[in-house]
Amino acid sequence: MKLILILLPLLLLACETAPSKENKLMPIKPPKGYTPSIATPLTHDEVSTYAEFIPDSNSIIFLKKIGPVDQIFIKNLNDDTLRRVTYEKRSNYSPRYWGENKLIYYTSFISEGHQISLSNFEASESQSLAPWAPHPLLATPTIGDIFSISLNQSQLTQITNHKGFEGELSISPKSTIGIYSSFRGDYYQFAKLNLKNHKKQLLTNSKSNKRQISFSQNGRKVAYVDYKNNETFTSINIANRVLKSTTTLKLPKGVHISPQWYKDNNTILFSSNFEHADNFELYAFQIKQKCLHRLTYSPYFDINPTLKPNSDQILFVSNRTGAYKPYIINLKFHKTCLNIK
Repeated sequence: MKLILILLPLLLLACETAPSKENKLMPIKPPKGYTPSIATPLTHDEVSTYAEFIPDSNSIIFLKKIGPVDQIFIKNLNDDTLRRVTYEKRSNYSPRYWGENKLIYYTSFISEGHQISLSNFEASESQSLAPWAPHPLLATPTIGDIFSISLNQSQLTQITNHKGFEGELSISPKSTIGIYSSFRGDYYQFAKLNLKNHKKQLLTNSKSNKRQISFSQNGRKVAYVDYKNNETFTSINIANRVLKSTTTLKLPKGVHISPQWYKDNNTILFSSNFEHADNFELYAFQIKQKCLHRLTYSPYFDINPTLKPNSDQILFVSNRTGAYKPYIINLKFHKTCLNIK
């Protein structure tokens, strides 16, 4: 009996400290026979959580923290020249380049008088945010409007004027139409923006949140993030360009973010933490084949994949060196699909 009493606290301690199967970090070693693409730093600039190529493929647009806020920059990769685009006293978010008129659309925001930088997730969580986000990477301030700035004349135009957050604009290829998220009441809804006359139209009125929409390369389909309030996971939905015939991708339960279409109009690139809550990796899901591929193997946050125009290269942002920087990898599929049952 004395021996049992002595050993019992040790057994209880072991039970408390032993890692559960749910929290065990999935092996970062890739499966046998698969060598993942090497992630190459694209620049040595510290960026925020987003970067993308502009159509000439020689330059990238990204957010860089200047003091307490995120400003928009363009970097020419051929000669390393850096151009600062915005000089505002408030943070900027989700820049999108529209090549037809050399305009950059972005969201700029103030939340109840607080300056917010999405470079700092912990700081974002402590500010006044929209009612619900499953993860800090999806957090936004309560107030934000869409602006555009001309690269030729540096002319700044305010596009929306709404008492809530509006942003994450995606522009349909070879079109003058964009779709963005607009916080209405308790949920993010989708709204349409005519880039020529700035007319706006609300497209959805649902009791779930519609975020991070992306047009396919042919402009016929969209992919977006969907989640309900108080849920700690998201889904990725695909639909036609008018948001009809919606299908939810069959993915493991987790926080799936930043869906982007590959050039075949059949593959969705995205970032997710479904293999471990504290680790985001890049994945590709082939829709017709219902096949999921893991693209990166690192114990860091690999997020926000975007495709380099006319190539098989993926630009993404990672904190592999502590600070977030842009990296590039070649898209490389596995020979077999991941088991997603």
